Amino acid sequence: MAFSSPRKRACGTWPSPITAQHITELVTVIEDVIVDSGTSAFYHIENRPSEGGRSVFVDSLSLRDIVEERFDVKTLVNSYGRAAATIRDGLLYFNNVADHRVYRQSLPGINAIPITPANEPFRFAFFVRHPMHTNIIFTVKEDHSIPTPSGIVTTLAYIDSRSATVHTLESGSDFYVNPTVNAAGTKLAWMEWDHPHMQWKGAQLFVADICFHSNNSVYLANRQLIAGEPGRNAVFQFAWCPPHYNSDIVLTWDKTPFCEPWIYTSEGSGTQRLKAVFGQPNSLQSDFSDPTWWLDDSSFVFLDDTGFMLWVTTKEGRSHLNFLDIKSGELQPIPNPYLEITRVRRIDDCTVVFIGTTATRSASLIKMTIDRQWASPAPTFDVLFTPPEIAIDASMIPIPKSFKIPKRNGEFTYAHFFPPANPTYAPLDNEKPPCLLSLHSGPTIRTQIGFQLLRLYYTSRGFAWLDVDYCGSTGYGKEYRNRLEGQYGVMDVEDILAATEYLSLLNIFDGRRVCLRTTAGGSFPALQVFTTHPDYYIGAAAHFMVADLAAAARDITDKPTRFYLTSLMGGTPEEIPEVYRARNPILHADRITRPLLVTHYRTGATFNQAERIVTTVLRNGGRAEYLFFDPTLPRTAMLRQMFERELEFFEDVLT
Repeated sequence: MAFSSPRKRACGTWPSPITAQHITELVTVIEDVIVDSGTSAFYHIENRPSEGGRSVFVDSLSLRDIVEERFDVKTLVNSYGRAAATIRDGLLYFNNVADHRVYRQSLPGINAIPITPANEPFRFAFFVRHPMHTNIIFTVKEDHSIPTPSGIVTTLAYIDSRSATVHTLESGSDFYVNPTVNAAGTKLAWMEWDHPHMQWKGAQLFVADICFHSNNSVYLANRQLIAGEPGRNAVFQFAWCPPHYNSDIVLTWDKTPFCEPWIYTSEGSGTQRLKAVFGQPNSLQSDFSDPTWWLDDSSFVFLDDTGFMLWVTTKEGRSHLNFLDIKSGELQPIPNPYLEITRVRRIDDCTVVFIGTTATRSASLIKMTIDRQWASPAPTFDVLFTPPEIAIDASMIPIPKSFKIPKRNGEFTYAHFFPPANPTYAPLDNEKPPCLLSLHSGPTIRTQIGFQLLRLYYTSRGFAWLDVDYCGSTGYGKEYRNRLEGQYGVMDVEDILAATEYLSLLNIFDGRRVCLRTTAGGSFPALQVFTTHPDYYIGAAAHFMVADLAAAARDITDKPTRFYLTSLMGGTPEEIPEVYRARNPILHADRITRPLLVTHYRTGATFNQAERIVTTVLRNGGRAEYLFFDPTLPRTAMLRQMFERELEFFEDVLT
């Protein structure tokens, strides 16, 4: 069979089968994976835009919905959610976000019964049933009687499912997460932290005895701090060891330059021992957990009671799968196709499920089966569920190439490059593609380098795509994450410029045709670049921008990030007003000389910022295009218009 050669055509003008409608409608997201440790059945929660963003509890093998259509299984605790359901021995507990009540449902039945009071200003997440006193459900409760960042009260609590009452166990700290009971039902472990720290700067691990009054109400005694020094280091994740293992808890702790595994052992008589699995800082330069943005994430599981574990590490922005013997510290990498792995859950000694993303497939539910008969266990991977996707020729999907980029001061920054890919077309002779430089939407997250249809929307048309994980991004160690503190809008800008300059010298894209593309929090460093180096990039698109950080600090509406900007900027607007002014792109928008596209809803705390920048650019004779949406416009329609307008903008500016 003869194959036709690709036709030569200017990059950025290639016809593509991928439309804005595909991006906005095919976006079902797997939010969580839940295993019934009593029956080994497993489930997942999927968020469906086709149902108004409803989150549904689903049987992962039959793909049957478990809860009725009136329920939306999610939580808004800590603003970012997850940890909305648990199941044990077929008894499901879940939070319904519509009324913020917790429900109990006995499978295979469909009737769900509320076990928390109605019409209370409470929110719940994490549901852990006591192994013996099965009416006791440990949880995290938020009291929104005063619904402000300073007024919301978070406590460690338990629900008595018989009386449908809620009782406080621990209070006084600003945040509590991950209440977890040991197998004997005698101890509770949890993490907590206080403002002004974010969780990756202040989370501590505590353990206490579970005790019962004569009326069977629960209280905690002998509270002990296990690890974590606020402001210096933090615990990221933990889990109880199996019942027959000779230690109590395995945890990840960034006391060293990278977040690494530690083992805690209680040796009786009030003594305890805490030691690093590797004995000294490991040479892998890998993080063994990410900061806890999403509740109840897990990067590791015990496979048996000998200390043999499965562990996901992150190195230079990419997930890696490993076997780890925590007794010997021996780490064995596992070849696998997954660039991103989250929500790792154990089914049995030989089976694990997780959410995995490859270069060619979006986030999917994956079952990993391990053949333990081999000296070197041989895993296989099965895709159990992938959200609906447009059929795409594999040759149209670019494979990312990651770069560790040297800077003039001896430091490094990181970027991930996606070349144009379309089997029907090829660049003109001697042509290098135009490039879209994308910045992730928050300073201390990182680029998701697995398959994303939005990237293909552009790379299939002949654009190159570059993601820069500037300093502050996670997955590159503690020092890299902390480098942005006090330097937001300075060091990140330096990294963005360094990545562009270095990679353009490699001739993988046309350094004269680079546009910035950003959303939400990523707009701030992009606009900083655009105002401090106005001739460096040929254009920029900023969606739902955040530009005035002094205003953003005053307008923060969620509790977890109340002091986030204080750390990033080096102080409050009242303490260092000159710094906030110097790093406010709105005050320097008159320097913008290249085309700018701005999109935003006509409401919200930052809409005025978008208007001010557009007005300033236009007043100075510059080119500022804008698309301001009516807040009643459905989200899918809004996004479709945004992507279509953005493509028109980049085609005009870059081709």
